[in-house]
Amino acid sequence: MKPNIVEAAILALTLLIGAVAAIPADAAGTSRETTFTPGRLQQIIVGHIEEHMTWEPGTARVEFYDSVDELVLSGNTINYRVEARRNEDYIGWTGFDIRFYDGGVFLDERSLRVRIEVAKDFVVSTRQLDSGSMITEDDVAVVRRWVDRAPRNRIDDPDVVTGRVVRGSIAPNTELQERMIKDPQLVKRGDMVRVVLSRGGLRMEMAGISAEGGTLGDRIRVRNTSSSNLFYARVVDESEVRVEF
Repeated sequence: MKPNIVEAAILALTLLIGAVAAIPADAAGTSRETTFTPGRLQQIIVGHIEEHMTWEPGTARVEFYDSVDELVLSGNTINYRVEARRNEDYIGWTGFDIRFYDGGVFLDERSLRVRIEVAKDFVVSTRQLDSGSMITEDDVAVVRRWVDRAPRNRIDDPDVVTGRVVRGSIAPNTELQERMIKDPQLVKRGDMVRVVLSRGGLRMEMAGISAEGGTLGDRIRVRNTSSSNLFYARVVDESEVRVEF
């Protein structure tokens, strides 16, 4: 009888061990490990930047300036959230935090410092532009440059500058800005101008002499050729001003 009892005990123990081994790891109270390599951590940051930046897709590049170790986390439902600085503009030097959770419970975090550059188009001078010269199509070109700060007063369309006048001397390969150029004068001081007086459907014309120069839309003084009285009129075309009354 004793050998049968021993054999039965051994069989029962074997079945028990087999039953425990068949229980899934999660049900047995254990958790799996999730590995985040340095490359994967960087990919998370890049993905966040591309999703939230206002720049055109494919125009940003990211450089990492912090070394980060491999991160191994234990849990059943590992997830993460990327946190950026308040009012982040996604250009230049900045940093991001990746916070890791397991079922909503905080586990760990990693911080990475980056430099974001954005490709932007600029209208530049192709040669020396002298003060007072009118800009032609051959005087400018569009170039794409990487910048790490949002450019101000940037001009990216050659049509914006073509036909306008240089305010001061501009060296070759200079990025053009509004402050460097001005509209051409349609009326110069002392020019004989046609003065158009209009009100509703009423229209009259007379001759005048401009007392000062002006570009399109400028309000300038004009002298009446008959009475020599001065009055104000708005430049509407070359050698033409308008008075509305």
